[in-house]
Amino acid sequence: MSILEPFLGLHRVVIALVKEKRAFILVKENSPSIIEGCMIFSIHETFGPFMDYLEVAPSNWGSNGKYKGVAGCLIAYACRLSFIEGTDNNRGVLTFKAFAENEDSQEYLERLYRTKYMAVKNPFGYMEIYSDKSKILIDEYLYEKEE
Repeated sequence: MSILEPFLGLHRVVIALVKEKRAFILVKENSPSIIEGCMIFSIHETFGPFMDYLEVAPSNWGSNGKYKGVAGCLIAYACRLSFIEGTDNNRGVLTFKAFAENEDSQEYLERLYRTKYMAVKNPFGYMEIYSDKSKILIDEYLYEKEE
């Protein structure tokens, strides 16, 4: 059973006001009006495939969250897009910035991205998930596993 099983899937929503940025939302099949998480993806002129934004519904935060793996599914989907839309050296590499309200939260987020999603911090202060790690995340979060 896939971690995505309870979800209808990723829905693409084109943001008309922001050129070349696309939003994807994760919803459950039986409640498609409730957004469990969202991600905005673009191709950055310097970094290539770029996750501009990631948000998980508060009901899915932490170990007591309603659904596990929402952030992982969205990050893995962005990694998948990085293979499809990346070119040359950035194919399969996903770059993003860990944004937080304060320094402690920023450090927590960066540590989480490093440990859970195998990201590293580049010299410019952005987080990156390299292609070998992207493949692992895609396999873990997006493909059905046989039981």
